[in-house]
Amino acid sequence: MMSATITCIECPKEANNYSELIDKTDYINLYAKNNNKGTIVMVEDVELDNIITDKAVEKAVRTALDTNGIMVYYQPIYNVVKKKYASAEALVRINDKKLGWISPEKFIPITEKNGMIIELGDIIFESVCRFISGNNLNHTSIEYIDVNISAVQMMQPNYALKLIACMEKYNVSPSQIIIEITETATMAATAVVNDNIGILYEYGIKFSLDDYGSGSANVSYINRMPFDIIKLDKQIIWDAFKNSKAGITLEYTIKMLNALNLFIVAEGVETFEMQDYLKNAGCQFMQGWYYSKAVPEKEFLEIIKQPNV
Repeated sequence: MMSATITCIECPKEANNYSELIDKTDYINLYAKNNNKGTIVMVEDVELDNIITDKAVEKAVRTALDTNGIMVYYQPIYNVVKKKYASAEALVRINDKKLGWISPEKFIPITEKNGMIIELGDIIFESVCRFISGNNLNHTSIEYIDVNISAVQMMQPNYALKLIACMEKYNVSPSQIIIEITETATMAATAVVNDNIGILYEYGIKFSLDDYGSGSANVSYINRMPFDIIKLDKQIIWDAFKNSKAGITLEYTIKMLNALNLFIVAEGVETFEMQDYLKNAGCQFMQGWYYSKAVPEKEFLEIIKQPNV
């Protein structure tokens, strides 16, 4: 059986010239095939601006991948007990000629959807290994680097072996890498995902659960997965300073995680008052703009040389 998807554009109201007509037709056809196959789609019923923006972002990421335009920045993580920078989170950055700086919150979901996250993730991970090895981070206060790995990456067969091969290429110790995953990856715990996590854990790599306290993240993920570090979502920390109920929730969340002998990283720390409150509540590690935003490699290496915060 054959089906037809029809898209309708009114000219010149919705397309002023031939080029614009072709572009909008392509965008709407793509939308129709993915969402309303076998129907008639009117351009006025489609959020065309969002589609055009997404396609522009997708093109920008592709260009960055093809021209070595992927940049890895590092946001320091501070140990308030030892009073030193103990680690950092690797964060990807893209600066496009037309779009400027593109938020990872925008381009990461797009790359996960179209599969470019695999290539992007490989570049990020190798960049981190090269950074650790090339700057002798084991001779600094930095114990490890957090690397975000998506559910899509973890679903690739033998993905763990690829990461291990990259680490061995640069002589990076398993203790120098923490793999940070979100609840999405834990929810997608297929046999392949579990195999990859198991291989990496046996190799000696530890895991961190990101954005704990957001969405539907709950303690069942902690019980099922081999996490050593829990990163508290910045929103529950900010909420704790706005109302008493959120403050109580945060207080008992920290107590529970400490009782489970898990390390806690508080994200979104922006003031001394936040640092002081979280330290007294039982958080050992802090991350946020109070210490530093994510910065390029050279700037990061200068920051970790600074005296106690």
